[in-house]
Amino acid sequence: LSASLSLLLETGLANIEDQIEQRVSYLMDQLKSIKGIRILTPEPTEKRAGILTFASDRVASEALYNQLKADQVVCAPRGGGVRFSPHFYTPVDALDRAVQAVARITA
Repeated sequence: LSASLSLLLETGLANIEDQIEQRVSYLMDQLKSIKGIRILTPEPTEKRAGILTFASDRVASEALYNQLKADQVVCAPRGGGVRFSPHFYTPVDALDRAVQAVARITA
């Protein structure tokens, strides 16, 4: 706990918030470009948290979740969709890999 708190305080809470918001916005933009993907998370930044939930019109959410999990994409089944929860330390290439997996599975 002490090490975690030290990392958070050293990084700065405002910086962490900005980084998380950037990652969620990036994911949202990338997922919206995939045909048949619906964003379930509120789009205005003031109405959302550091999570992004989406669904596909082409693949059932449970099947999409299971296939993403099999591809070792970290996600969770939530609210009738699939949830990504990037943190400030999540590398952008991991986000790209997740989006590419969604695109491939829902094609």
